[in-house]
Amino acid sequence: VAPHTGPFCSATPDTLRTGTARSMTTVVISESKKIEGLENDYTAYCVKVTSPPSDGGSAQDWTVWRRYRDFDFFRGYLVYAHSEILIPPLPEKKMNFKLAKMTVDPFDPEFVEERRILLEGFLRRLVIHPILYSQPHVVAFLTSDNWRDTLLDEKRQPWTGGTLEARALPSRAVPDQRFIDARRAADGSAEALDELLQAHAKYVTKGQEIGAALKVAAKLLTGLAAQEGASPWISAAATHLDGMAGPSFDRTIDEKTDFVALLQEHASYADSIRAVVRRQQTLQADVEDSKALLAAKQQALAELEDPSLQKGFRRLLGGVRSMSEEEKATKKAAAQEQIAAAEAAVAEKTRVLDTFVQAALHEFDAYKTTKTDDLTGATAAFVLAEKELCLRSLDRWRALRTALLSESSK
Repeated sequence: VAPHTGPFCSATPDTLRTGTARSMTTVVISESKKIEGLENDYTAYCVKVTSPPSDGGSAQDWTVWRRYRDFDFFRGYLVYAHSEILIPPLPEKKMNFKLAKMTVDPFDPEFVEERRILLEGFLRRLVIHPILYSQPHVVAFLTSDNWRDTLLDEKRQPWTGGTLEARALPSRAVPDQRFIDARRAADGSAEALDELLQAHAKYVTKGQEIGAALKVAAKLLTGLAAQEGASPWISAAATHLDGMAGPSFDRTIDEKTDFVALLQEHASYADSIRAVVRRQQTLQADVEDSKALLAAKQQALAELEDPSLQKGFRRLLGGVRSMSEEEKATKKAAAQEQIAAAEAAVAEKTRVLDTFVQAALHEFDAYKTTKTDDLTGATAAFVLAEKELCLRSLDRWRALRTALLSESSK
């Protein structure tokens, strides 16, 4: 597949550039496998892309293999090339021991499966984004082995890594409160989600402990029931306890559930929001510096026209007063040219900033809606699943009680 063609880039038929076609494009990571590398082993993930049929044709399919390092490098480029967009986060490179008790083995099946789900979510976010989905480099990453050839810097040279310049606002500048509020909201949301994830991990750990205790009790009763002359109620109790331990284990820490995955994803989105805010501050700093330079040029011209406006050493040394009329005319012409260039620079940088702000604020609004929908749906599904588990456990406890009462009355 050529780098600039694919299932939904601008080189494809018009039908593939519509929002409907974009929503019909599917991306899944169907499997993973361990690869023995020259230096270190790693896990590779199979990315399968299916585009909708066009002009009566059949659907197209692409299959490529990517490792985590590829995802990480590619996301770095997206942050570089689309600084006004909230680039979806990737799962952490290392396991978060605050959220789960997992082994340190990076090839642990649970860890690999959790990462597979989160990487798939990252790709799906790209496919449904109204701007990113049709970018040649996004299409190439999903369909071509030569995807790195499409990563170009601002000079149209191959991008080898690195980030955009980040600058703080000068003290004279007034920060854009909308971006300050967005950053504060993101920080608060991330903190709340992290606390919820840790609470969920504690809840899961307790569920594991209860499930383990029930299994031990069931095993003990099963051994007693096998002894000669044992009461039938012992066997019945063992069966019910073993049944209760089953769902406890099935519904304990399951980092692969949509609920936990979405909590982790949206907690990580805070970094994406901070990156956009830093870029806005850098662009605003560029505008402020351009304005300061323009003001200095205008002040220099004003002093040429009116020597009484000179200040400091220039006034003490004579400055404009010591110049001939010809020298003044030459310097005025040069100053006017510099002012024109500075005005053009201010206008261009202001345009860039305004365009960035408009796009970034749109991203913030769209993300708020997405976040609300995601967390509302996932939380509701999680609560319903836990309710079902509780009801099943209550039913088994009632059945055990009934069995014990029945045996004791004989």
